[in-house]
Amino acid sequence: MNRGFFSPVTTLKWCATLVLVVFLLASYAQNQVSEPVAGKNDELMVENIRKLYDSINNLPDFATKKRLGDSVFALTKQQNEVAHIQSLLFQVMNLSNHHTQYFNEAYRLAEKNRRIDDMCQVEYCRGQYYIARRQFDTAMIHILNYRDMTPLHHGEGYNNILNLLGDIYYQAGLFGHAREVYSSILDEYYNSENFNFYRPYVLMNNLGQMALKSGNISEAQTWFNRSLTMAEQHLYTEYRNNTIAYIKIKLAETYLLAGNLLKADSLIADINTYNTSDVFADVWHEFTFVNAQRLIKKELYEEAAVQLKSLLPTDTMCICQFRFIPETYRLLSHVYYHIDSCDLALDFAVKYNNTSDSIRISEHVAQSMIILADRNHKLTQLELATTKKRVYMLVSGIAVLFIFILLGGRLYYALYKSKIDLVKKTLELENQAQWMIKPDNSDEVISEINEVEHNDNEEENEEDLQLQEELIARLKTYMETEKPYLDPKLSIRDVATHLSTNRTYLSRAINSHHYTTFPNYLNVYRIRESIRLITSGFTLTHTQEALAKECGFANRTSFGIVFKKLVGVTPSFFAAHYNKQELKL
Repeated sequence: MNRGFFSPVTTLKWCATLVLVVFLLASYAQNQVSEPVAGKNDELMVENIRKLYDSINNLPDFATKKRLGDSVFALTKQQNEVAHIQSLLFQVMNLSNHHTQYFNEAYRLAEKNRRIDDMCQVEYCRGQYYIARRQFDTAMIHILNYRDMTPLHHGEGYNNILNLLGDIYYQAGLFGHAREVYSSILDEYYNSENFNFYRPYVLMNNLGQMALKSGNISEAQTWFNRSLTMAEQHLYTEYRNNTIAYIKIKLAETYLLAGNLLKADSLIADINTYNTSDVFADVWHEFTFVNAQRLIKKELYEEAAVQLKSLLPTDTMCICQFRFIPETYRLLSHVYYHIDSCDLALDFAVKYNNTSDSIRISEHVAQSMIILADRNHKLTQLELATTKKRVYMLVSGIAVLFIFILLGGRLYYALYKSKIDLVKKTLELENQAQWMIKPDNSDEVISEINEVEHNDNEEENEEDLQLQEELIARLKTYMETEKPYLDPKLSIRDVATHLSTNRTYLSRAINSHHYTTFPNYLNVYRIRESIRLITSGFTLTHTQEALAKECGFANRTSFGIVFKKLVGVTPSFFAAHYNKQELKL
């Protein structure tokens, strides 16, 4: 196998290049010590650190990778805390540093600097980390936190959340749930025809991988072939070769399972020609695992054992290698059985059984937890929708009530102002001695006037009109000087006798000159007297009942009716609002 993994020349070239980059970064950081790093410099530093870590991650030698990674870690810790977020994540995700508190520190720095994208990246990495270790409940916590920071249900941020959710279903063996999630995301890329991006191929490969695990080799080949065709036609990013290499590895695995060694050999040989810098470490691990299966098919057991042992758990094992356990144990047991190393075969068989039983149990527990979480999530969403509906109805009701209150308030204010205007007008007319009896057009009064006129058919002449005017003048003097209207029992006959006339003639004179009846004529004087009493402060020490009797009414009820009819407002309103500044003249 000629991949250049352990070529001394290649390794030295990598080391020299990376040491030079680190030196340049150190020089750049040293120049920034004298003044704070600006926002643009932050972004430039972060971008350079990311590219540097991508290069470091492609190194085949773990010791060199760790040494360079630790050097960059120390540099960013000292010089730039924003760039240090990437160093913290790289330590846990790629250097097998099990200090998960680095996640907490990275999140704290991202939150401190208000970098939402970095906060999302931390939660994304945490989700991947715990999914790889089959700690699905912990992974769900961080995925949900990631979701809460991505409120809009569209875009790549939200697709990351859905993708992680699908990965949880996939790793827990809930292939139906995972397929539904992956297919829904993939449909978005088909609709937008966006295939110059890594995610569509990850989704197609995951769908093929699930088919492979379910034993449906033909469906798996369909997905991998579709993914390969699309990548070769549409993918032109820097990770093109890495993506195509992975797809070919998975296709080779399907051909191995189908017994087609010729095609598997062709694909493996093709992948073997790829430059190591173009393919990521996790893809080379996948290549190692599939190539070991090919060597076993060819009964090259010694070579297969070498390949498989490189995937065994060690202190320097990368996170991506967890997915090859326990299958690596099973294949090693098979290999050592065929090379007559029964003790080793038994030992790996026991490890395989123990690990697979443990994984199976954890899968069952995880499936139960996830199904329960899904059910609770659906119930929560239903309750949330119901609550939102209730809140909407409540807010709508409050809005309608507010509108009614507002309209009612405006109507009340308009009515109040009109009443105040009536009181003002009444006071102005009274103060100017212009408050006179107005014609009463009620049916009752008109009927009474007509009755008087019909009962007296004597035609009025000029002399008669003059006599009526004199009578009305004497009536006015009598009313204003002696105030007989203050007697509730006063009748028209009493007034006529005092004025030396008869009831009928007096009534007709009042009808002709004031277009009203005698009772209404009296009430005008009584209401004027009540206004005088109110404006003089009588109501401050007396009741409405006392006011009514003081101005000549028999009771409070009749007083209120007459006052409202002539003034336009109730006596209580008039009295209550008289002392207000706007009513004082």
